[in-house]
Parts: sequence; C-alpha cells; structure tokens
Amino acid sequence: MKIKDLITMALRNLGARKLRTFLTVLGVIIGCTSIVVMMSLGYGMTKQSEDWIKSMGSLTDITIYGKNDPSTGKNQVLNEKLLAELKKKPHVKDVFGILNLNGNFTLMANKKYQGYAQIIGIDPSQMEAYGLELAEGRYPKANDGLTAVFGSQVKSSFGYMAGNTYRQLEGDLKKIKFELVKMDFDPDGRMNIDNKNKKEIKYAGELVESQDWEKGSAVFLPIQAVRDLLLEENSKLEKAQQDKDLKTKFDRIIVVMDDIDYVKDMKNDLVDNEGYHAEAMIDWLDSIKEDMVITQAIFGGIGAVSLLVAAIGISNTMVMSIQERTKEIGIMKVIGASIKDIRALFLLEAAFIGLLGGIIGLILSYSASALINSLAGSIMSMGMGMGDTKISIIPAYLAIAALVFTALIGVISGYFPARKAMKISALDAMRYE
Repeated sequence: MKIKDLITMALRNLGARKLRTFLTVLGVIIGCTSIVVMMSLGYGMTKQSEDWIKSMGSLTDITIYGKNDPSTGKNQVLNEKLLAELKKKPHVKDVFGILNLNGNFTLMANKKYQGYAQIIGIDPSQMEAYGLELAEGRYPKANDGLTAVFGSQVKSSFGYMAGNTYRQLEGDLKKIKFELVKMDFDPDGRMNIDNKNKKEIKYAGELVESQDWEKGSAVFLPIQAVRDLLLEENSKLEKAQQDKDLKTKFDRIIVVMDDIDYVKDMKNDLVDNEGYHAEAMIDWLDSIKEDMVITQAIFGGIGAVSLLVAAIGISNTMVMSIQERTKEIGIMKVIGASIKDIRALFLLEAAFIGLLGGIIGLILSYSASALINSLAGSIMSMGMGMGDTKISIIPAYLAIAALVFTALIGVISGYFPARKAMKISALDAMRYE
C-alpha cells in the first residue's frame, strides 16, 4: 500500500473512535504541557541568573588581588612590571591596575551630609573597558586631578540627622559639592574631621544604574590623583613606616580577555600555576549553571511522569483498537495487505496521537508561559529591579524536541501492539466475532 493510503486509513480509524482518541490525546497534551512548562521554568531561572551575574560585572574580566611571596610569606606587590608580563599572555585584550584611596579619608557632601563611598583610582582611558558606562557627563582626563565619575548609588548613601529625622542627600549631582576630608578617632571612639584641609571633588560624569553595588556606590578618580594623595600622606610617616612601593603599586589588577572562552583557562593558570589570588565572574556563572542543570532535571522528571502515563494510555488504546479490529486485520491480509503495511498503519495511528497531543500541548505551553511571565514576571521585575523579567522561557529547540519526542513516544507505545497485529492469523481473524 502507498504511504498516502496508509495515512488516510490511519486518520479515518482515529476519527471513527473520537472519544477514545480524544481521551488518549488529552493524556499526551497534559504530559507535553507539563514537561515543556517545567523545563521552561528551568531555562527561565538559568537566564535570570546569567543576566544577574552579567549585571554584576564583565564575564571577560579576571581580577588579581595578589600573590604570596614564598621568600617572605607576604603578599607580592602588584606593579607595572607585572602589568607588562600579563599583557604578553595569549588572548589578553587589556590589563590595567586599580588603586583604592585607603586610610582616614572620607567624603562630605554640601558640608554636612556624611556617607560612605569607596574612592577608586583608575586610568581614565580604561574606565570604559572596566565597564563604567556613563549616563551623562564625560570621563575625566589623566591630568584632571580630583575630577570624578560618580556611581549611580553614591547620592543615596549620604545624609545627616536633623533632630530625630534622617535627611537624605538629594538634587542634581552636578550641583552637589563633594569634599574629601581626613578623619581620625579619639580614644573614646568619637570621629574627628579635619575641616581645614578639605579637597573638592569635581564632577565629570555619572554612571548608569546597574546591579553592581561596588561600582554603583564608588567614586572613580584618575589613578594618578589617588596616588598623589597617598604619597602625600605616606611622606608624613616615619621612614620605617613608609610604603616604598607606593609609587608603582596597585591594589588589584584587571585582566580583560578577548573572548569569554579563554577566561576560565587563564584564571586557572594564574591561580594553579602561578600562585596568584584571582577571581572571575564566570566562576559564579559556571556554579549557577551546574545548579540549574540539576533543577532542570528535577523539573523535567516531574513532567516526564505525566508523559509516561500518556504513553501507557496510547498503548492501551492501540491494544483495544487491535482487539476490536481483529476481523478487519484478517480482511486486510486476505485482500493482499502485507505485514509491513499493517505494522505501519498502527504505528502511524500511534504517532498521530503523539504528534497531535504534542502540537496542542505546545500551544498550551506557550499560553501558560505567557501567563506566568505576565503575572509572576512583573512581580519579580519590581522586586529585583531588573526590568523585563521572564521566568518562563521556551527555546525553539525545546519546542521542536517536544514535538519529536511526543511523536516518538507514540511510535514506541504503538510498537508492541503493532507487532501483535502482525502476528494475527488471517484465518483466525476472519472467524473472530
């Protein structure tokens, strides 16, 4: 028999038993919808975790904090010499140093607002490479002195107590006067601020909002301006206490790779082979992906139970169909239908049940996914502050796989009933009532 004739017969047979076919297809629909929606939640959680990690910093960056010197047991100084060595390594796009303004320095805003903001020195030409994206203003120049780019969260960390009321710093950052002051603590723990030697921090620009708290709450100055302040304070110390490496050292070094594929190998080489203390955001991403694989397996397993039940339903339907159509099978054999044609007919019927259930199940899955994102996604967006949040994602390959899988489930479920139909004797079938 031609394949066209077999398809026509298969569809006619399914249509002749509408209720049974509907109930069997319904089982596949429930199973397909369950597994696709469950898997989509796993994909959505993975995507949100990846986006959160990416918002915390660049995935191509490696941060080096230091290296133990075996001869002294102390942390080896990070300096210009090390920068030059790192630049020679393969797939390194850029290398630059970071210097923090440590010590008894603090910021005051409009003379009375106090708060905390980390003051970081970086080469202005590397600010963009470090992921400092401007919302407005400009990047300072290397010789601009105490001219800063402010993180988006700096303003919210400043305030003062007016009686029993806390007043937060408000207004345009360009119009707020920030001053760098020195402070110390007396034996009673009270803070004393040196108001005589204030240094004004000029406004250059402001960063866009981000989930990176470290960058969002920091003030970025040209690295030479920070180094000059530290050298000035260093010169006031006794020679034995002075930091002799201050002219060239960094607190940490940022290595930017030219592709994310090389970050993990480079980081492992720096840590395992060269003994550096280093970390990369991609480590967090890998850890989250490993956890999400387990989560997706659990979600998929829950949905697979429904699909297993549907497979049993298909087998049951096909067995019952063979039982009812025994005489029909005998007639088919008598008029010349081959064993292969009979097997193909029953396998096609089973495959159509699986495929139809898969198509309808996929349509329902997309509808359920849209509903979940509309309700729960909007709530999570407000809570996480991450804009458009999709907690259910159905990739194209998952949809295609679902259709193939449900059709395959149908074929597998119909295989043994089809074999049973093949083995029925034509003579016995004709006598069957």
